[in-house]
Amino acid sequence: MSVNTNPAFNILIVDDEPINIQLLGNVLKESDYDVQFATSGEEALEWVNSEPFDLILLDLMMPTMDGYEVCERIKNNSATNAIPILFLSASVSAKKINKGFEAGAADFINKPFNRVELLAKVKTHLELKRSLEQSADLQKKLDEALKEIERLNIQR
Repeated sequence: MSVNTNPAFNILIVDDEPINIQLLGNVLKESDYDVQFATSGEEALEWVNSEPFDLILLDLMMPTMDGYEVCERIKNNSATNAIPILFLSASVSAKKINKGFEAGAADFINKPFNRVELLAKVKTHLELKRSLEQSADLQKKLDEALKEIERLNIQR
């Protein structure tokens, strides 16, 4: 069953467990998403600085650099801060959820994940991102049109 109507969406999966990457990747590829993966926070940051992503699925607990730090670095970079980040975690407490939202996460997905929930959340956050981008584009065009109107009024 394909949920994605636009195969151009590019998703980065970040997890230090290869089986999690494989499971997530298979579900997303079956729904026509383009998928890349990273097995560490450092590798994830290299990816997001070299390729545009529409969404990141980010494991919370990883060695060396945890998901919180990766998320904060992505959100503190003006070139990447609009990418929605969904945290993946096997143990999600209220404290971890709050810390994740403070770091910039858009949502949480429990591991082991529910396929339907995963696809619904991915689709929702991709549609929201697309809507925000379209809104920003329309605002830019409106601002340009208003400047042109002002310029024409001054010339009268």
